[in-house]
Amino acid sequence: MPEPNTIVGKLSYVTKLLENPCDPPWTVYAEAAGAAGLEMFITLVSGGLDDVLRAAANPGRQRSIGHGTRRSRSRGRGRGKRGGLGRTIGGLLLPQELIGDKIGTALGVKPRRVTPGIAALWKIDGVIQRGLWFWLLADVIAEGAFTFTSQLYKSEACKFGAASAVAATGDGTITPIAGWQAASLGTIEYERNGASWNQNVLSLGEGRRGTATAFYELTNVGSGVGRVFLRARDGGLILGQSGGGSAGPGGTLTVSLAVDLPPGRSAGFELLPDGAPFDYEGDSYGQGTLDA
Repeated sequence: MPEPNTIVGKLSYVTKLLENPCDPPWTVYAEAAGAAGLEMFITLVSGGLDDVLRAAANPGRQRSIGHGTRRSRSRGRGRGKRGGLGRTIGGLLLPQELIGDKIGTALGVKPRRVTPGIAALWKIDGVIQRGLWFWLLADVIAEGAFTFTSQLYKSEACKFGAASAVAATGDGTITPIAGWQAASLGTIEYERNGASWNQNVLSLGEGRRGTATAFYELTNVGSGVGRVFLRARDGGLILGQSGGGSAGPGGTLTVSLAVDLPPGRSAGFELLPDGAPFDYEGDSYGQGTLDA
């Protein structure tokens, strides 16, 4: 299964897996949390050369906007604020900031006085960097949750003791001259504990029984009224059939089917259009447990 590469995709992956949890011992949770936590820590404290150079070039001791008021002047020279992401998270210096500070001090470029215009640019840069920091934090949290969940469900306790699950989604086109056609879905959302999806065939894994469900929304792209049927079969055995609703040109209809799968069986979903070609969008999912 390809790993999701967006924050929403990773959180969706975590949510869908948690809908069907397993119950491993606490040591498995600890190992999974350790792997995820270490990865999150390394990502947060590591930085690139640009972070070091920015910290080195930062003039330091920048006064905030509106700092030069009568009240502040009456108290003497203000201490000011020093920019940096580390101050955003509790006043601590990140490693890249610490290195940059040391380099800037050694070169004699900080702290230094700058014009109001340059100071304003550094303040704007600080706002941008804080925004990027919080975006990074959100991504790291999502990645950590994804890593934790992946490690948890790859463990032996979950792999062999928990239910299997699979889900797929996708779209396609069917034409009436081709008869029964594979209702293919090209995107696998998840496969777990032996369950799998192959084009239009759903399997729950060796020795598992459960249910297989498919749902398709179809749009008539022809010039006449058309109907669509949906069936699931395993070789020559028809497991179930539904559909028969009609739609005119540009109209839509839906077909769905849920079938029981005993151990050793799989469900190949097929669509049969009658009278017109159709575009479709579909979803399929299944869940199985070890046969007692």
